[in-house]
Amino acid sequence: MAGTAAAVALAVAGLYHNSPAGGEARVTLKSSEGSFSLDPFSAMAKMPAWMPLYPAAAEGIHHSDHREESRHTYSFKTADAPAGVAAFFEDRLTKNGFTVRPMVGEEGGLVSAMSADKKRAITITIVRAKAETQAAVLAIEKK
Repeated sequence: MAGTAAAVALAVAGLYHNSPAGGEARVTLKSSEGSFSLDPFSAMAKMPAWMPLYPAAAEGIHHSDHREESRHTYSFKTADAPAGVAAFFEDRLTKNGFTVRPMVGEEGGLVSAMSADKKRAITITIVRAKAETQAAVLAIEKK
């Protein structure tokens, strides 16, 4: 019932929309500063071509668009070691013309990269927990 009340409140505010694909809920917040979408299908479609997608199921997919920049985030889990995850991103980003700085050990770490024009940046946080590696990817593109 609380979920229904929240959906009704959001619908009245003009923030709630049912996606035609599969009936998934979509929430989009808009202001004079930009917009933020909680629709994973829409957010995935807006991922920039230069942002590598790791070959694992993506979770927590978000896209926000502001006057000065766009932000794209996603996370994933894999059985691969942190070094393998870091190597994947380092390879793809280097091929896309980024300067890459990996700082990764057995328990995880961080990979950061910046485009030559300094308009695109990406940060991958990698953590080894039990028998899996968890990673969060944040990409920022300045307008």
